[in-house]
Amino acid sequence: MLGLVHQWITLPVKNDWPVNIPEIQISGGTVMYDLVAVGRVLKELRKQIGKNQVQVAKELNIDASSLCRIEKGNQAMTIDYMLMIADYYNASLDYIFGRASIVDNEVTSEYNAVPEEKKAAVKDAMITCIKLGRM
Repeated sequence: MLGLVHQWITLPVKNDWPVNIPEIQISGGTVMYDLVAVGRVLKELRKQIGKNQVQVAKELNIDASSLCRIEKGNQAMTIDYMLMIADYYNASLDYIFGRASIVDNEVTSEYNAVPEEKKAAVKDAMITCIKLGRM
């Protein structure tokens, strides 16, 4: 059985774009990302909401075969597509690119469950963790 081959795709970006992401590489004004890894995340997000590719493609107004190729890691996405899909799944690009371990809506629902009188302390703790690089 053949293993998956990770493909890297390049997209043009500004040369001064400040980024230090191991999963995303910038070289000579282009950004590269792992198509297969991103495709796996998108497929998992789709499965979590219980929809098939045709349903999601219809809701996003994109071709189902394109979504299939994206999920398999055979087709790159433009930045516009990335943002549209991230918004659809309520996931950050950090999550999609493997830089975060939880989806935004999980954080939101957990935060919303915190009693009002404790939310300020939770917010302060989260900010501290982010500043310390622990989130």
